[in-house]
Amino acid sequence: MVKNLDFFYFFIIILGVFGGKLMTEIFLIRHGESVANHTQVLCGLTDLPLSETGLAQVARTAEHLKDRGISAIYSSPLKRAFQTAEALAAVTGLEVKTVYDFREVWCGEWEGKPIPYIISRWGEDYRKFVDCDETLKNGGGESLIDGYARFSSAMTEIAEKEDGRKIAVTAHAGIIRAFCGYASGGRPGDLQYMANAAYAHIFYRDGKFDIAEYDVNGFLEGLVTKMTFIV
Repeated sequence: MVKNLDFFYFFIIILGVFGGKLMTEIFLIRHGESVANHTQVLCGLTDLPLSETGLAQVARTAEHLKDRGISAIYSSPLKRAFQTAEALAAVTGLEVKTVYDFREVWCGEWEGKPIPYIISRWGEDYRKFVDCDETLKNGGGESLIDGYARFSSAMTEIAEKEDGRKIAVTAHAGIIRAFCGYASGGRPGDLQYMANAAYAHIFYRDGKFDIAEYDVNGFLEGLVTKMTFIV
């Protein structure tokens, strides 16, 4: 992560002006608290909406980002992410465009099941999941490394298309952690999961993503909720 943000922003402006291709600025937002987050159910592709707390969180995120000059909003098609994008669309007047590859990692047989039940049946694999095993096919579903590949490809395509603009993308904790971990030159396990309705501030140019900030959530104040795991 970039430590001196003032210098970083100055540096990317200079690159954009004199280096040919412009920088695309991305606000990669995790969805607000979902009903599944609140009840300790593993969600993945299970399509559940935001909780009441989640709706309050995304309203704060939208208010925080509404004057940043965002010109396009992209979202996972899953309800919890789409509702998060809709909150930003409501204060910016923009349309939400869905991208299927921005969905969360599919968790196979674990989908929609309470975490205590998953532990009782797949305890060893669940512990690998918590430890961020990148090749584990969660519940026989999708691995982090496979999820990263399709998410990164979609992010690159859109960042190229939106060259020089500021955009917002709403997605999910697991896939955001994987993407930002690899984009930072490390691994998903090097990062914590972002808080609900928090965001990563990212710049893209010439095939490279720079993670300027990760898990930005101070504006949520007393509404911060984070993923917790039973181990």
